[in-house]
Amino acid sequence: MNTINNISNKNSGNDYKLQNIIKKEKKLAAIRKEILDLDSNRALNMILNSDMPATLIQSFPDQDFYFLMYQIGVDDFIPILSMASFEQWEYILDMEVWNNDVIDIPRMTRALNLLFKADPKRLMRWIINEKPDFIEYYFFKNIQVRIREHDEDPSDFEDGYSTIDDVFYVKFPEIPDTLPDYLSENIDVAELKKNRQASQELITAMLNTVADMDLSVYQSILLESCSIISAETEESQLRLKNIRLAEKGFSPYYEAVGIYQPVDHSDKLRRKPLKYIKAPVYGTDLPVPPQYPAGLLSNDSLFAKSIALIEEALLLNLENEFAALVNRLISADKKSIHEKDDLEQIIKKACSYLDLGIGLIHGSKDQCLPGHGAAIIKKYWLEDIFRIASSAGIKLKAKAEKWYIKSFSKQNSLPMSCMGKQWFGLLGGLLLDRPMYFDNYETGTLYREFATPADIQKTSKKIDQLAAFDKIVGIICPEIEKKPSIYINYQNILFTLWAKNRLGMDSSLSPIPMNKFKKFFKELFAFKQNNQNDIKDDENNREISACQSININKRKDLVLWLLEQPDIKSKIKSKEKFFKTIQPVFNAIFDELENEYGLVKPDDLDPGLISHFILE
Repeated sequence: MNTINNISNKNSGNDYKLQNIIKKEKKLAAIRKEILDLDSNRALNMILNSDMPATLIQSFPDQDFYFLMYQIGVDDFIPILSMASFEQWEYILDMEVWNNDVIDIPRMTRALNLLFKADPKRLMRWIINEKPDFIEYYFFKNIQVRIREHDEDPSDFEDGYSTIDDVFYVKFPEIPDTLPDYLSENIDVAELKKNRQASQELITAMLNTVADMDLSVYQSILLESCSIISAETEESQLRLKNIRLAEKGFSPYYEAVGIYQPVDHSDKLRRKPLKYIKAPVYGTDLPVPPQYPAGLLSNDSLFAKSIALIEEALLLNLENEFAALVNRLISADKKSIHEKDDLEQIIKKACSYLDLGIGLIHGSKDQCLPGHGAAIIKKYWLEDIFRIASSAGIKLKAKAEKWYIKSFSKQNSLPMSCMGKQWFGLLGGLLLDRPMYFDNYETGTLYREFATPADIQKTSKKIDQLAAFDKIVGIICPEIEKKPSIYINYQNILFTLWAKNRLGMDSSLSPIPMNKFKKFFKELFAFKQNNQNDIKDDENNREISACQSININKRKDLVLWLLEQPDIKSKIKSKEKFFKTIQPVFNAIFDELENEYGLVKPDDLDPGLISHFILE
């Protein structure tokens, strides 16, 4: 009985301690969240004026700490860096030093210089003990080392060598004022000299610091830097860096790009295990999820509205999963993220894909509400939801590519712009490596990510319309010059041939004389039925002409003319379905024509300003 009581008391004591740890971690998380939402000056003051600044600083997840550095400002961040953990320092080096898979020496100089300013001795002690190959590689790339023999005189050395101990002599290679022609085009000598000066100042300060701390270590590190195998060291450092970043979701590109791998159907999605959903975060050895990604979610996003409905016990795991997804997306897109705006763009992209994926999984039975989205993101992995959305975009891209290869413009070596601005914009987005929706500034941007099933359906329908329009142009104009002397597009090909036929002219693409076109123009338009032909503008006290509308019979006449063409009859089987698909295109062209020329009188026509017809 005593043994049972002891065990019970021991467990109670552990539970009490665990609750205190969890309480402390939650308190720190709340403070960190508040700091991340503040402006740079207030965030800096709040950190430095806290009761335990070092504890607070080292509690930041590496990613939040890195973005906080740029939010506050690199130079102003130095006091905080001096209290950061070695893991946070290492993360900064991993993010700053590499240019894809290659070490960038100027960037390495800037990153090391920043940490050196924060705490010189602490940096050198840590980097020599934990990352000796890293610093030796840096020295190898920037300095030349000579060891003076006992019978050598320093005057025998070349100019430029300096020494601390009269044994190891260090020289920084000079950069010539001019470079060979094959290098001068790609390399800025002034920038190269500036970088060399920065590295020289940093390395000199580093070596002096190490020599003051321990001369034998100074000699050892210079000796070993002479025997570095550059390619082998860089490969080793890359492997270690990839391992560290993979733990945070930054997979190597060749792995990260798998995030776009399509999933054919929602039935193939993996379900989250119950153990994962209920796994605690606070009070464990699991890393605390970064708060920046979740904090930058837009309220307009379905995913953001859905995740806001998740209970607190599951929220941290989902935030961690979302942060890992964002990091993988950064790796897959080869983005260099420093500023908050850069991260916001990636998060916006991730949310668009997730919104689309949630909508596709939900189906079209009813509207997908945040409650439905919350159930879906609790049930399936965010990565798989993302891939469902990617699959929809890739299918549209494949559909567009398959048609475009056989299109009239491609077969006749015409530029894609000949299809017209709208079609050119549509294809321009779909034929990108990562297909995008042609928004045409409806929401403020030319292109954006597909965000809803409606975007997918609308774009697919437009591809069908373009294919039908292209087919008609190919039928009525089977031969065309490879490099025509006049500007042509699908609209003016169709309208010119129609007008020439109704004017009793030949069926070539030669321009229509203006005196003949005026007759067609008068027949094309009809005045709207108003009480009076002119409307008075009370503000300016002047008469303005009523806008003309295109005769409804003329709109129908275009289709009738097409049906008269022999090739249309033979090459289009289901004419009713075909013209039902393309009718919205004709309506849009007529509406555009009406808006542009509805106030123009026939006598005022300028052939240079009319793009819908080919005129003399």
